[in-house]
Amino acid sequence: MQTITHIKDLHKASTWAMELVFDVLPAEYLDEPINTSFPNIKAILLHIWSAQAFWYNRITGTNAIALPPKNDEDRYEGRFADLRESVLNSHKAFIDLLKNETDTFLNTETKYTTTKGDVYIQPNYAVLLQLTHHSAFHRGQIVAFMRQLGFTDAIPQTDLIAWYRENR
Repeated sequence: MQTITHIKDLHKASTWAMELVFDVLPAEYLDEPINTSFPNIKAILLHIWSAQAFWYNRITGTNAIALPPKNDEDRYEGRFADLRESVLNSHKAFIDLLKNETDTFLNTETKYTTTKGDVYIQPNYAVLLQLTHHSAFHRGQIVAFMRQLGFTDAIPQTDLIAWYRENR
């Protein structure tokens, strides 16, 4: 298997898993306080969106994906569908970006400046792998907090192997 094929699959699976979580996430849970580094599930979702947008814009050298409003979580009060669409679109952008790319793209280096002003140069594959791992970690947090908030319905299987079972 080509590495690019694997990276494309990881991004497709990450998007698929995010959709499944959104499908069962009750909108009323978004603002419920949770005991973590995030005040609520909405903040976790905005964090995922921010990471996706930052990295997409860095890799492409554009501002193609708008960042969520900083410190403005209330903007999404009652607009669960908008938040869902923005988060999922930030994931789907990588599927589109990678559609016609090859392994050469993975080894291309991207120079970027962090929000703290530090400058780094890293190969695209490192960034692309970071994103799928980052989203998986935070999806796990969301599911755990849904349980803590009283969610008793079935949680969909979002493991990578489940995606491969459905898509191979």
